[in-house]
Amino acid sequence: MALWRLFEWGRCNTQPLLAVHGWLDNAASFLGLGKYLEMFHMVAIDLPGHGWSDHRGPQAAYHLVDYVADLLDVADALGWERFGLLGHSLGAGIASVLREPFRSGLPSYF
Repeated sequence: MALWRLFEWGRCNTQPLLAVHGWLDNAASFLGLGKYLEMFHMVAIDLPGHGWSDHRGPQAAYHLVDYVADLLDVADALGWERFGLLGHSLGAGIASVLREPFRSGLPSYF
């Protein structure tokens, strides 16, 4: 089981929003923004191999598409069936790849 570091803002009964950081970055990059988006239940995670999250195994890859399954795992762990995505740099790319096949299941907030 992977260890994930995350930060949370807002109340659990509001619309969920998953924030994804960029290359060589971590979830703390959303600390300044989180207080302005408390109308959502916003969660920012450290992607595997970044910040305080676990690294993958020695033979594992860290390609953009490999992170898509990680985000779905996080959403499942949080009990989220529908959630918005907020990302920058690498995080924006991951969010775009994740959103396209699930376009009807992911809400647009912005």
